[in-house]
Amino acid sequence: MKLASIIAAIAIILTLAAVGQAAPLQTETETYGPQSPTFSDTLNFNQYSGGDCGLVRITLHAASSGGSVSLDNEGESSAVASYDFGIRSTLSSTTFSPDVVLNALNSGSENLAADDGDDPETVQTDAPDGAFITGSNVSDGDVLEFTGTDMDPFLGSSTFDILASVDSIATITGGVNFTNIVSQGDGYATVEYFVPEPATVGLLTIGGLGLLLRRRRRNARA
Repeated sequence: MKLASIIAAIAIILTLAAVGQAAPLQTETETYGPQSPTFSDTLNFNQYSGGDCGLVRITLHAASSGGSVSLDNEGESSAVASYDFGIRSTLSSTTFSPDVVLNALNSGSENLAADDGDDPETVQTDAPDGAFITGSNVSDGDVLEFTGTDMDPFLGSSTFDILASVDSIATITGGVNFTNIVSQGDGYATVEYFVPEPATVGLLTIGGLGLLLRRRRRNARA
């Protein structure tokens, strides 16, 4: 690889790193919940109306607390019951695609003995053929970053929305009976706008000069 290409590549990489570490020009956080699913909240944010924005970062977070699952094996053989329960938060907006799906779930498995003759019409959690699992505080998150023309939906003097749709999740495998108490769901979205620092602008200049030098050398050879 030619020196000019190396300089340009290094400058671009360092630029992205420096932009991400700069202090934000504008920061907004909106929350949803806590509430029992199913529910939805619309989070409203201001666009950024200043200049020199180099990066838009959206941090998305979902959390589940409480809830429980009761398991009871009514089969003639022992069973391994796997469970996932908590909340699923789907975050959608006209400013990004596809939707972001966050799963804040309690996950695990229980080894249950064969049915001990208890009432098959009710879920009884006594061992050895039953179990009771209490939900803990669990969370999930994601970070979206936008540069260049992908920032256009975030820039201006208007607003934009992020819709948070929260559902209860309870998935049990192993062929056992179960009941589920719904977990509480909550979360937040934070939108930050960053500008390149002076050192970053210098890196951009170096990168641009490297690309220009590379192009001139190609034209000279032609």
